[in-house]
Amino acid sequence: MSMETDELAGRITLRKVELPADEEFLRGLYKTTRDDMASLPLDETQKTGLIEMQFTAQAQSYSSRHPGADHYIVQLDGKAVGRYFVDRQPGEILGIDLALLPEYRSLGIGSFIIRSEFALAAETNRAFTFEVLRSNERAFQLYLRLGCIVTGDTGTHYLIAWRPSDHQTRTAGRD
Repeated sequence: MSMETDELAGRITLRKVELPADEEFLRGLYKTTRDDMASLPLDETQKTGLIEMQFTAQAQSYSSRHPGADHYIVQLDGKAVGRYFVDRQPGEILGIDLALLPEYRSLGIGSFIIRSEFALAAETNRAFTFEVLRSNERAFQLYLRLGCIVTGDTGTHYLIAWRPSDHQTRTAGRD
């Protein structure tokens, strides 16, 4: 059940990731996003090793591809519930990764964070762009409901964008 935006406004905070203090939380969170590992013909030790390797590779990739990006811990009432990685560039806001612990999904937290980026994008006349895994149908549908458009497809990911001009055009057409 989703919470109302007004209710969330005072409860959600983003704080910069602090390493090494946040590393255990980030590793545990990453593991919750890897449902695809359940079907692999590996024992638990092998799965854990593979997830650890992929976590490290992802962190290195994000850091090298987006050296100026902000990496946040998402907090609800001061409790760590997720992470958000965003690169706010002069020409666009690039959403790199947003992940929440399973028990905090579908509460409106992700929508609140994304809508906050939309507001910043509209204020600064920038597009908000990101990629979503093709297999993550739930996230994909959320972005479409929030007014995003598909701008491309890499085969593994949909390229998604929210532009102030597109939103104003759609909104104007409803009046």
